[in-house]
Amino acid sequence: MIDNVARWREDHRNFTRLLDFLEAQIELIHKVEATNFELMVDVLHYLTQYSDLFHHPKEDLIFAKLKQRDARTGAVIDDLAREHVTLRRQGEKLLGNVEGIVNGDVVLTRDAVEADGRDYIEMLRRHMQREEAELFVAAATILSDRDWAAINAGLPDPDDPLFGSAVKSHYRALHRQLARDVASQARAPHG
Repeated sequence: MIDNVARWREDHRNFTRLLDFLEAQIELIHKVEATNFELMVDVLHYLTQYSDLFHHPKEDLIFAKLKQRDARTGAVIDDLAREHVTLRRQGEKLLGNVEGIVNGDVVLTRDAVEADGRDYIEMLRRHMQREEAELFVAAATILSDRDWAAINAGLPDPDDPLFGSAVKSHYRALHRQLARDVASQARAPHG
C-alpha cells in the first residue's frame, strides 16, 4: 500500500521538475532565441502522454476505490476527476501550439503561448498539491492491500519513458537537460 503512494509521490516530484523546466522556458519566451521550444514539446508530450494516459487513469481508479470506501471523499474526488479532463485539454492545446511554433505551422503571439503555459502550469501544480493534501493520506490509510491489488491489476504501471529504467529515445535530449539542471543546482551556492 505504501509503495503505491510512494510511486504517486514520485510521479508528482517528476512532474514538478518538468513544470519547473517548462516555467523557466516560458520566462524566456520573449527572448525567442533562448527558448528551447523543442524541449518544451518533449515536456508537454510527456505530460499529455504518460501523465494523461497512465498516471491520471490510475489516479481515477484510486479515486473510485476511495469513494467506494469513504463517501466523504466524494466531492474532492469529483472535482479532481473533472480537473483531469481540463488538464488533458489544456495540455493538448498547449502542446499543439508549441509544436506549431516548432514546425512553423502556427503563428501565435508569444503572450498567448506564455498565458496558456502559465495557466497550465498553475493548474497542474494546484491540482497535485490538492491531491497530496487531501487524498494521499486517505489513500494510504483507507485502502487495503486488496484494494491496491485491484487498482494495480486494473492499470499496471508501465516503465516511465523519461524517469524509468530505460529512457526512450524520444526523451533522451530532455533527460540530459534535466540532468544538467540538477547538476547545475547542486553546484550553485545555497544562501
